[in-house]
Amino acid sequence: MRLENNIMEFKESHLLELANNRLVLLREKAVLLPDEDSLVVSDLHLGKSIHFRKNGIAIPDGATEGTLSALQELLEKYPVGRLIVLGDLFHSDINSDWHLVREFTERHTGTEFLLVRGNHDLFPDKIYHQARFFVEDEYRPGPSLLLSHEPFEGEDPADGMIRLSGHLHPGIVLRGRGRSRLRLPCFWFGKNFGILPAFGKFTGMKTVKPRPAQHFFPIAEGGIVVLNKQQKGGPR
Repeated sequence: MRLENNIMEFKESHLLELANNRLVLLREKAVLLPDEDSLVVSDLHLGKSIHFRKNGIAIPDGATEGTLSALQELLEKYPVGRLIVLGDLFHSDINSDWHLVREFTERHTGTEFLLVRGNHDLFPDKIYHQARFFVEDEYRPGPSLLLSHEPFEGEDPADGMIRLSGHLHPGIVLRGRGRSRLRLPCFWFGKNFGILPAFGKFTGMKTVKPRPAQHFFPIAEGGIVVLNKQQKGGPR
């Protein structure tokens, strides 16, 4: 995405209204659903660094602690009744980092935790229940909002439903003058879908390319990047 013909604005949060749903995009890579008293995050991949080290790949420790610390700050800033994780809470096999997850949820007795199961969420439900997580394959917080881990595939259904998901870890390349370029995680929205960036500290990114009628909201150090087309004759 080229920057020359856009006015770039950095925001702490950005409100979208889609199919009678208010979605507040947050610079913390989360979505606030104010009408549902809920925060939504995706793809934490807790325990991933230990998983890699057990398989002989040298990875620095601390990713789980860093992710949970960011989640703690998010809940302190936006104290809601429910935290929804759109899949990939923990990276595959259980390991010693799981006790950090249990300690975290036990500290937040006033918060309900919901896991929308993803492809890496392999534990039996009872393990998640012990950590105070309800588990669903998909979840509808409202009549026109559907939450799942993997995005809808195929033609866009004409049912008026907004599908919010994760899984892809979307990122976008911003290009400036000359050969300058910057790759950033982003929110990715189309007519009836939204895909969240990965929340976890130890996750990759899949670069996605802009298409007509789609909108991207990159996340930089200064906040959410909102790109507004310049008016003819330049900005006023």
